[in-house]
Amino acid sequence: MRTIVFTILFGCALHLEAARYSVQDLGLPSGYVFSKGTDLNDRGDVVGWVETKDNVSRGFVWSSGKMKLLNDDGWLESVASSINNKREVVGAFRIEGARHAFLYRSNRFDDLGQIDNFTRLGKPGNFVAGGAINDNSRIVTRLTIPDGNQRTAFWHAGDPAFFGVLDDGRICYGLAINNHDHIVGQVFDTNSYSRPFLWKDGEFVDLGSLGGKRASATEINDNGTVIGWALPTNAALREAHAFVWSEKDGIRDLGGLGGKTSRAYGLNNAGQIVGYSGTDSGGYAAFLYEDGQMTTLRDLLVGTRWKLITASAINNRGQIIASAIPPGGGQSRAVLLNPAELGRYVEATRPPLASTKLPDVGTVIPFNLSSFSRLDDGSFRLGFSGLVGAQYMIEVSTTLNTWERIGFAKRENGEFVFTDQNASRSKLCFYRAVLVLPPAGIIAR
Repeated sequence: MRTIVFTILFGCALHLEAARYSVQDLGLPSGYVFSKGTDLNDRGDVVGWVETKDNVSRGFVWSSGKMKLLNDDGWLESVASSINNKREVVGAFRIEGARHAFLYRSNRFDDLGQIDNFTRLGKPGNFVAGGAINDNSRIVTRLTIPDGNQRTAFWHAGDPAFFGVLDDGRICYGLAINNHDHIVGQVFDTNSYSRPFLWKDGEFVDLGSLGGKRASATEINDNGTVIGWALPTNAALREAHAFVWSEKDGIRDLGGLGGKTSRAYGLNNAGQIVGYSGTDSGGYAAFLYEDGQMTTLRDLLVGTRWKLITASAINNRGQIIASAIPPGGGQSRAVLLNPAELGRYVEATRPPLASTKLPDVGTVIPFNLSSFSRLDDGSFRLGFSGLVGAQYMIEVSTTLNTWERIGFAKRENGEFVFTDQNASRSKLCFYRAVLVLPPAGIIAR
């Protein structure tokens, strides 16, 4: 979910002293004992997953009080990770021995290809496969390619594209994308140390650290503000602190609610941030950060005994998706927090981007990268699977809106390969393979 135009009733903005929330339980389908919300759009639609007592998960979309489970033929499990204002959903499903990314739209599923061969989809607090989608129907995710390396994949209008590798060998994992197609995530070096990054029109921006060895960006809004988590100096992984970054102020520690850790996961265009923090009592609590102050969300609830543990996302109308323990106890479940003064949803109008037309459902091209590396001389070499007898043109882009054709791939040892001898060391580009001549008897779309 990303940007949208909205109206606050009575012309009143959401400020901390005025914000009061009611809790809306999303409910649990029969046979399920746990639920987790991962994202919501500006309409108030929520996505996430539910689990049985045997830890079998199913992705869901919740809208107007009704929950729809996401499942297709052959799926063993599924999770939904992101939703945009067009109600397009991305997520992941597990088949025997592999995880795949999917796009759900118009009540149909598109298989975007294999992410990796992991046998689990991801649990609360860990990486949740599936990626993020913006209002331009552009998807960013990370995947493991057959040579064992992980890469960032970008998908739009039926075609996948892939991040390059930095000239020092560092690899970027894209985790979130805004409506300007700016991507944030985590970049790893050869020592497994990581830092948050911003990719903007081909430029790689290292967002810095709080002094420790690990950090990651988790979200970016349409104003270019970035949030995430980072380790302070000499801190253990469980002692990360939430941060906010802006071009003007750089990286800033958000602190916490008395415990040793905090992480930020949700951000809207008004700059409101949600996440979780450790408390001085040794537990965890969901927080709202705005106007320079972090507040326990539970203190802002109206007449309820729900215990809010973490918050995953906040939309531009101030609605928050959170995980909470019910008043009677038990496992946590997804709840929607609605502000007392909830603005009316108004659909935004934007000029169309280049190549915004999506292919027909069921005709997408899945991720097909098999190898991708920067060579010692600075050039890029990529390999991918394709149709025998076909011709593929390699294209490169620093904007994701315009693409430059740079040459034909050739077939070697059962795969198509291409080496970009002119790969820029100052730009981090996306590459994609376009079918220009199909094999005899096959019609190109």
